[in-house]
Amino acid sequence: MLRVFRNKNKFNFEADNFSSLDHSFLTKHAESEYRFAWECLRDAKNLVKNHSYHIKALNKLSFEDLQKPVISDVSASSRICDHYSNILDFLTDVATGLSLKAKTKYEERIKKVHYLEIKAVVKEILFVIRNLKEDEVSEEKNKKESEKRLNKIIKSFSKLVNKHYKKQLQDDIEESKKAKEQPQQMGDLGGDLGGDLGGDLGGLLSSRYSPFIKTSENKKVFSEEIFDHYGEKACSAIENKHDSCIWEVNNNLIKITEGNKDIAYIYVDKDNFVEEITPGDSINNLFPYHSLEFYQSYWKPIVESIGHCSVINDNYIFFLGDKSLPDIEEPPFTSKNFNAFEKGSKKVCNFTVSFRGDPSSWFVELDSKIEKKSNAEIKEGDIVLCNNKNLNSYYGRTGEVIQVNKHFGDLEFDINFGNHICRMTKENIDVVFD
Repeated sequence: MLRVFRNKNKFNFEADNFSSLDHSFLTKHAESEYRFAWECLRDAKNLVKNHSYHIKALNKLSFEDLQKPVISDVSASSRICDHYSNILDFLTDVATGLSLKAKTKYEERIKKVHYLEIKAVVKEILFVIRNLKEDEVSEEKNKKESEKRLNKIIKSFSKLVNKHYKKQLQDDIEESKKAKEQPQQMGDLGGDLGGDLGGDLGGLLSSRYSPFIKTSENKKVFSEEIFDHYGEKACSAIENKHDSCIWEVNNNLIKITEGNKDIAYIYVDKDNFVEEITPGDSINNLFPYHSLEFYQSYWKPIVESIGHCSVINDNYIFFLGDKSLPDIEEPPFTSKNFNAFEKGSKKVCNFTVSFRGDPSSWFVELDSKIEKKSNAEIKEGDIVLCNNKNLNSYYGRTGEVIQVNKHFGDLEFDINFGNHICRMTKENIDVVFD
């Protein structure tokens, strides 16, 4: 069970037996307290979803000592070592309960999940070791003993992986070899688990064009990540007005709430685009949808934080990139033009954000069509769409041109599709907008 608490002007969380106040020192994925509730919920959900081995180890081994006053002669680094040793025992029990060779696709998925858990644990331990070396408070003797214990735990994980997860390890190594050709940061776990296990597992949402990324393996899980991403961004945009706001997901609706009050509703379409943002019941009377106050205080900052939104009867989608929406502070109100593209096609249009009327309202309106840019003019920073049906992994996906190369007189383009970078010729792409 996941719960968020407020203590004066700070927030903390509990997830089963894991308390951020008591156990945050065990992992880099939790803080003791948080300034805003949404940050607290973000880390709590991440811990439950991606690093639940901390919670399971606490539940299974009943870390009662961690709930009691800390004994002065037991260093924090020693308690951390004890915790990761118990995680090793827990994940060893899990591994021995699985067949050495997966017999079904379901078993393959289960083994892949537990392999990734081990990979995440090793990455955390390496982080702890790096911090130990920089620790100026702990005694040198304790630091060396803890580092020795942690390295021994890593070696035990390596043996565990090579015995129970050999196929998953080899698959990961092959993926990392392919990824080496891409200009992205690689992981540092390879030498410890038997190979180069690089790759950013959480990078799917790092790109501002992430809603374009498609996945056929597990669309539901991916959609949940997108929805949480939108919820985080929306809360961060209004945190100064609502420091205890959090988000809830219900089908295609993201509710931004504060206590028992609904602040805003964010609707997401079947393609994971933000379709609309409307005022919640608690603010609707003060800030109705078409009021300038709702635009300035909620719609504008949330859209700028998320980076995109559907416009004009939800038929078009725009990305702000580094641009900002106009403010309403000083009359006369001015309009501002933006580029968008029509859903389901490659057509690009202009739309205008303007303010007028009595009482004044805000309007998003279609301006005029613009011609598609020639592929011969593609430059770095342009957004392009893969149009080659033979490129199954990229067809229909949109990415950003990060480099233009000349190869024997022809142009080739390195395109960032969010979680992969691919080199393509101009025949394989169309410009969406620049």
